[in-house]
Amino acid sequence: MCTGNICRSPFGERLLRARLAERLGPDAALVEVGSAGVQGLVGEPMDPLAAAVLLSHGGDPTGFAGRRLDADLVRGADLVLAANRKHRASIVRLDPTAVRKTFTIRELARLAPTVDLAHLPDGDARARLAAAVEEAATNRGTVRADDRADDDVRDPYGGPDSLHREVGAQIAEALGPI
Repeated sequence: MCTGNICRSPFGERLLRARLAERLGPDAALVEVGSAGVQGLVGEPMDPLAAAVLLSHGGDPTGFAGRRLDADLVRGADLVLAANRKHRASIVRLDPTAVRKTFTIRELARLAPTVDLAHLPDGDARARLAAAVEEAATNRGTVRADDRADDDVRDPYGGPDSLHREVGAQIAEALGPI
């Protein structure tokens, strides 16, 4: 989730889909991945610079259309990832019960290694995800960023190609441990 849903969040959505397909093969279709923006530019395609960076990371921007975040999207999600701390706060304002399943993408990347996969329940992937998210939330206070701003991904909208590449690299790096 980001501001306009044309740069950071669609980049994360499409790259995560690509990585899930690589890792899970046909089972990747069992995981629904979507994105939205607090001021979502409904129906708009990805920003061309963000789309180009996505392609260079192995993702596909084809057919993307921006959408606006609402409380129903938050309630229906098992995990919500935000581009920055302000977006995370906006999500939690929409649905206060989402506080434990909502992280900035870089925050969850920092917390993911603290989740003991061996202690997650067997079987159902959704139950495993819920347990992993809960454990990450529990560990939130134990592994802190050196600087709170380290949890944020800058907004590249209107910026140069170099900023889009930097942001793409941050998101791609964060998805690794997630």
